[in-house]
Amino acid sequence: MASERQLQANRRNSARSTGPRSRAGKGRSSKNSLRHGLSIDLRIRVEEIELLAREFADDHSDERILKDIQKLAQATSDLERVTRYKLSLVERVLLVGRLNRSYWPNQFDPIIFTAREVRQIDRALNGSRMPRLRRIKPPLPLPPNEPARLSEAFRRAIPELLAVERYERAFLARFIVALRSMFRRT
Repeated sequence: MASERQLQANRRNSARSTGPRSRAGKGRSSKNSLRHGLSIDLRIRVEEIELLAREFADDHSDERILKDIQKLAQATSDLERVTRYKLSLVERVLLVGRLNRSYWPNQFDPIIFTAREVRQIDRALNGSRMPRLRRIKPPLPLPPNEPARLSEAFRRAIPELLAVERYERAFLARFIVALRSMFRRT
């Protein structure tokens, strides 16, 4: 239980953290859950969860145990989803070479600009000066030999893997709670 002093400090801190204020910032933050989809509660995969729960349940008929088993199956499914997402990140790095912006080098590369670069060019030309653009360079190629190639892919995926870790921890905690609850009842 938090003390009164700590509650007041929490209220003061929450008053300062109001989230994004600009229209662009609000637009970006509204798309946060679309980045990887792990924050979405997927209860729509009922058949998959029921099948997994039946595998775990064997012949238990106690309603409370079956409910715990369903929670365990849901947590297991969520953990599998995180694992699949993390593997897909590393596979994407192995295929493309980076995660943050896809890059396909071709002969049109010098004339293709992002929306931000177009705005920079427009501002510069309206001000009668030459635009200064920082082009995103293609990633260095991955090493050819397999162990070094895989380790470099993991290294490049680390920031995104760390961002997903909080979902994995939450799903793992839900799994442990369901497992403990089930074993208390048996």
